[in-house]
Amino acid sequence: MPDLDAAIAVAARLPPVTKGTVEIRPVLALDGLPPPRPHAVEGGVTPYLLLAYHDEVAWERLDPAARREATADAVALARNLADAGDYFSAAPLHPSATATSVRVRDGKRLITDGPFAETHEVLGGYFLVRAADRDAALAAAAGSRRLRGSVEVRPLFDLSAVREKNSPNP
Repeated sequence: MPDLDAAIAVAARLPPVTKGTVEIRPVLALDGLPPPRPHAVEGGVTPYLLLAYHDEVAWERLDPAARREATADAVALARNLADAGDYFSAAPLHPSATATSVRVRDGKRLITDGPFAETHEVLGGYFLVRAADRDAALAAAAGSRRLRGSVEVRPLFDLSAVREKNSPNP
């Protein structure tokens, strides 16, 4: 996206925006991560999104060496997943204070600065991986030695039928 206004315009068209909220936050570049690769449901293997939540205040209070070790561990996990062919992408997010929340109610776009929910733990980043099943996705989520919070593990919907239906016929 070129800027926040463009991201808001896209978010306002997403289906969840009329029932809930779409939170927009920039991702951080993290040296050492493998390059992202396209994902799809192939051969019965499902893409899973691993949403990493942490306490931002506790993270900021950590000494810099501990933060570097935790970051290096996340990069190592991504590299291990890539080496196994199970990595699509990963990225840490900028702090929740950089979030913009978008809602549409009665056809009107409502934009607020700040995260979707005010909680102690906030979304800090993600890993998009492929896994044979839920247990394999849970094992990938537990792959970080320095996990500082929780990881939500969710399968992605297979939208290939929608893509095929909307593709132009050759």
